[in-house]
Amino acid sequence: MILTRNTKIKLFTSATKPKAAYMGTVKVYPNSSLAVTASLAFAAAGGSLSLAIQVEDGQSWSLSGLPSGWSASSTSGTGSASVTITAPNNTTTAGKGGTITVISEDLSAACVVSQAAGAIVYETPIVTAFGYPDIPAAGGTVAPNVYAYQQTYTWNGVPGSGGVLTTGGTIYYSNTSGLVSAGNLGTTIQGRTAVYQMITRVDMNGVTGQNASCYVYQAENAVVSKRFDVSVTGHGNDIPHAGGVAYRYVTTYVTPTYSSGAKGAMVLSDEPTVTDSFSSSWLLRNSMVKTGLGSYTYSYSASAAPGNAARSVTITYTVTGGERTVTTMTQAALQVYKLNIAGSSGGGLQFNQWATFGQFKVYYGAGSGGPWLGGTTVNWSSVAQGTSVSWTGDYPYTRLQGDCNSMADAAIMASGGSVVSGGMTSMGQMDCVVRLNDNEVGIMIEPRPR
Repeated sequence: MILTRNTKIKLFTSATKPKAAYMGTVKVYPNSSLAVTASLAFAAAGGSLSLAIQVEDGQSWSLSGLPSGWSASSTSGTGSASVTITAPNNTTTAGKGGTITVISEDLSAACVVSQAAGAIVYETPIVTAFGYPDIPAAGGTVAPNVYAYQQTYTWNGVPGSGGVLTTGGTIYYSNTSGLVSAGNLGTTIQGRTAVYQMITRVDMNGVTGQNASCYVYQAENAVVSKRFDVSVTGHGNDIPHAGGVAYRYVTTYVTPTYSSGAKGAMVLSDEPTVTDSFSSSWLLRNSMVKTGLGSYTYSYSASAAPGNAARSVTITYTVTGGERTVTTMTQAALQVYKLNIAGSSGGGLQFNQWATFGQFKVYYGAGSGGPWLGGTTVNWSSVAQGTSVSWTGDYPYTRLQGDCNSMADAAIMASGGSVVSGGMTSMGQMDCVVRLNDNEVGIMIEPRPR
């Protein structure tokens, strides 16, 4: 071999390549050498390691046999070098390996490379969305209506090498069930109120999740509507034909309905106003007196009616909200009464309105122009026995002066009974006998010697 600067020229003197040649004590053939790193072991996450290649100056080399996906900073060169071998992240659960071969002239050397098996690394699961619907004011039980979670994983802890899991976890709640209940608020007014704080987490792939929490609310309970009503009593209390006063008793009602569905009672702040209205030339409203919460007494009056017939007017009571009710106020018709005359001849009967007490009096007279105290005398001679005398007025036969007041019980008369009274002292010595006769009152007065 002849050396010319950095170029080696080989000259052989025989047909076969000699094993070695020397010039003096200097070995001149072969004068090449090659040595490489025996092995490289890579972590599962991959990375870079240095492959040392040692050759003589000017000696060229090349390498091959890199595993798939691996890289080398250089695959050929001259002279000794340090080559960076890079292995990617192992995203499989199997180890990887191979042999890198370096060739230099007639020499070759091998480096055994290996990489650990990959493993999935799971991060802490987190709850990304968690919530409940409001419990109604009427009460009830709710479950979560929003729940989402995720767990990020990587291969060998290398960021971005894995993915995100959103299913397969085990959900835990602070009250075990995850259900929250509340009772009916009834008529209790309150705003939207937190009734419970729920804590939750999700465990996945052997990793305990991170706690998350949210408040569970009960919806507002408020008055959502009000019903206004009015009622009237005292309908049978009408005005007599002769005039007078009658009353109507008005009660207003406000029934609030709450979000809970409950019905409440009227309170002072809800008390509605009430007005009466009617169209009449004869009926007057005297007063309206408030007697309690929602209660009123109305007083009405009228003078004596000009005719004999009854008359009436409609009164309308209206409360807040437009609800109303009506009543009819009546002034009675003029009543007609009839008295059957039965008795012996002689004497007389007189019918007169006793203005002081508003009663009728029937008393004995000795004859025409007898000892009457006023009024009109009806003599026996002018009223035959068994005939009838009628009068018109506002006072019924049941209101007689003196001891005959005992006949004032109309129920006794209606049952067919008899009432006997004696000693009408205001009119002297006489009897008053009252009995039923053809469903009408029969009065017989017998004169007595004075």
